[in-house]
Amino acid sequence: MQPVSAAFLVLVCAPAAACVVAAVVLWPRFAGRGVRPVAARTGLLLGSQALLTAAVVLLVNRYFVFYATWDDLLGGTTTSATVKQVQPSRGAEAAPAGLVHREATELGPKRRGHQRDPAEDGRVDRLDVEGARSGLGAQAYVYLPPEYFQPRYANRRLPVVIAVSDDGTGSDTGTAWLRQARLPDAAVAAIRAGRAQPVIYAAVGAVRRFAPVRTPSASPVHGGPGKPGGPG
Repeated sequence: MQPVSAAFLVLVCAPAAACVVAAVVLWPRFAGRGVRPVAARTGLLLGSQALLTAAVVLLVNRYFVFYATWDDLLGGTTTSATVKQVQPSRGAEAAPAGLVHREATELGPKRRGHQRDPAEDGRVDRLDVEGARSGLGAQAYVYLPPEYFQPRYANRRLPVVIAVSDDGTGSDTGTAWLRQARLPDAAVAAIRAGRAQPVIYAAVGAVRRFAPVRTPSASPVHGGPGKPGGPG
């Protein structure tokens, strides 16, 4: 359950709303002077304000995607480059599976009134990519269209578009394409309307001070998780 998940928002927003209602209903009962009435009113105010603040912060975070996962929030992962021991022949010896670490998120499109289904809505994955030769690490958010999860596209190559964003600080990890451009929603809408073919979008932030990271997955990939050449 990630900070941007709907279930977590419900767990926080529902108690916040209940606390506000309780404060309005119980306020007359704690009118008057004395330590106990004052303490009760103070508790109602502090509790409702704390829960409302948490709910607003989570809603803003869900819209702008400042922290997509708990690791992003708690500092469990980092997007800054780290130089490791590099061998000249490492690029030829490194296995592609060991260079990319993938984690599914709940940032992709979702139909109203339906459960999230990658085969119908697509999915947004967060990738931690390590350069085979450079030893540098980077982060990207990849939108996989619904066709990627459909059996009839299992042997079809899907084109890949790399979208680069820059927030002016050098700290953007590509989430601008998710929060401002709404790229996954626009992509799935275009596919359903027949205006575009299925495309995999890799959203990355502008890399400053480092050379671009080259990975074996830079070429078009097969549709379908676990297929040769695919991200899974």
